[in-house]
Amino acid sequence: MNASLLGLILFKAYMISPQTKLPIVIKAGVYEEALNSKLYNFDIGFKIGVGVHF
Repeated sequence: MNASLLGLILFKAYMISPQTKLPIVIKAGVYEEALNSKLYNFDIGFKIGVGVHF
């Protein structure tokens, strides 16, 4: 069976870069996904993340 999955993801977030010597970035936001799957076609939620600033 050859099937393809197409979708759209929207993500809006706030990014915070603290004024410290460590190059850390913190982000938090809301995402929304719309997919063409019969089983899993819509999702909305909250994401948080930590990263490194170059």
